[in-house]
Amino acid sequence: MICAHLGALLYGFSFKRLSTVLLRTGKSHSVSDSMVRYLSTFIHFKNWYETTIVDNNRNEYYQNNNNISEINKTFKDIKKVRLMHRHALRQCLQTPLPSNEDFLITTEKLEVIKALTQDLHRIPTSPVPQEILTYSPKVTMSQFDMVMTQFGLIGLIFLFPVTLGIKNQKGLEGFLHLWAIFGRLLGIEDRFNIALYPDYQLYRRLFINIGIASLKDTDIRIFTLQKSLLDGFGKFTYFGSVKSFLLYGLCSKEALPEFTGENLSKLLNWSDWFYYIVFKSILFLYYKFNFFHNLADILAKYFVQVHAKIYLGKRRTT
Repeated sequence: MICAHLGALLYGFSFKRLSTVLLRTGKSHSVSDSMVRYLSTFIHFKNWYETTIVDNNRNEYYQNNNNISEINKTFKDIKKVRLMHRHALRQCLQTPLPSNEDFLITTEKLEVIKALTQDLHRIPTSPVPQEILTYSPKVTMSQFDMVMTQFGLIGLIFLFPVTLGIKNQKGLEGFLHLWAIFGRLLGIEDRFNIALYPDYQLYRRLFINIGIASLKDTDIRIFTLQKSLLDGFGKFTYFGSVKSFLLYGLCSKEALPEFTGENLSKLLNWSDWFYYIVFKSILFLYYKFNFFHNLADILAKYFVQVHAKIYLGKRRTT
């Protein structure tokens, strides 16, 4: 699940309407800031998945339950995240968008962007309104933006379970129901809540005509967010490469059977290919064998919890 949500974040960064908030608040540009931010995000997700969602103020049974502090944990955490979103929006509206010149531009980054966009332009997509491909939408953090964030977290898992190592596909219905609740609590109206409408063709059109169309328009700002995330993630997994991760995800037969990655693959060095093979092997074993599946889940939780204590605790005390 961590790999799936990591892929969702990389995918979500391609939406300029969403990335404008991250770029303006300036908390995802550097490797260290990105690592802290998204370690915190994974901790939120872990809390949401592992505890019951109850507003005890509206439920008489839970008001008398001895374990109410634990039962109410998820509801309080989601309310906290919603308040954080409001604060980020206020900060975003008061801060100018950084230009390309504000980022470290290297030959390697430019080559990867060029190769990625060249490979993706061979994928047919429908015309996309400019309002979707802009850093300056008329309404920042609109219902559309929130739904596309939600779609990244559930849509990739719904569409590509094998690629992401999701073995228990029967649990997808419950997973979508859970995210329908999360969406409502975070402020998404039911008529827009994409988790309430799990239709393969709808999700596929969103993935291709908005997601891939946005990736085709990748620039140095988007790529910096993606690279900072993977480099930060690599600090506690001890391996990570944005090139290998992008190649694995996009070359998936579930995702883009017509994508060859011809130009992108030429830029991978020996370490990138090593990461690619290791990552692909891990997800294959995760999907095929119950023992490895359970072991990987335990290790993933351990890594997130331990490094959250190290890095998030350190940040709080400095």
